[in-house]
Amino acid sequence: MSKRVVIITGAAGGLGADMAHHFCQSGHAVACVGRSSERLHALAKELTDAGHDAIAVECDLAIPAQIEAMAETVAQAFGGIDVLVNNAATYKLRPWLEISAEEFDHIISVNQRGCFLTAKACFPYLKKSGTGRVVNIVSNTLFIGWEGLMSYVSSKGGIIGLTRTLAREIGKEGVTVNAVAPGAIPTKAEEHHPDQDEFNKKILDFQSMKVRGTPGDISRAVAYFADEGSGFVTGQTLIVDGGGAMI
Repeated sequence: MSKRVVIITGAAGGLGADMAHHFCQSGHAVACVGRSSERLHALAKELTDAGHDAIAVECDLAIPAQIEAMAETVAQAFGGIDVLVNNAATYKLRPWLEISAEEFDHIISVNQRGCFLTAKACFPYLKKSGTGRVVNIVSNTLFIGWEGLMSYVSSKGGIIGLTRTLAREIGKEGVTVNAVAPGAIPTKAEEHHPDQDEFNKKILDFQSMKVRGTPGDISRAVAYFADEGSGFVTGQTLIVDGGGAMI
């Protein structure tokens, strides 16, 4: 496809960094967005040193003004925005009775409200693109439930509702909105689980495929929804989890 301008939130993490590499290697311009300044800027430098078009933009998705400024910065740097990948997320692993109201609100704010506000800030540019794409990263846990992740799973379930409703609202503008639901992909995020061997066994027992997925599996799914040729697919959720949650 032709060169696209792609925003990836949460780009400093394992999935986000792989997406940034994937889109750059496919010839696109990438804005790496996140709060982790050291890792974020290191990623952008790695990409530009390799000859790709990439910038780092620091942004706290809990602050609307920063989101609006981020969208404007990217549009000015690259001349527009064609693809928004809402990948940023946070979670805490704990029993639901130990989750405070403040912690629950924070996770909803970053994971779910952040998607809403980022899509809203980027929409004028996505509409102008003519083939704008929004891809929201959710999770297979929302289809199965997952003990200890009440606030995270709740936020991801809300993003499915956002995906479908937004697809209805902006489809007439030529902008598609879809979601990718990864299974458990080995990244630093798994360090939340205290017993790594037991967690790995639990995942493999759950999956139909007896191998762990990779960040590249998710990047390729996201790239499909970001493609100009996927313009007749919207409001959908693709589960990429080795046949764990089959609905």
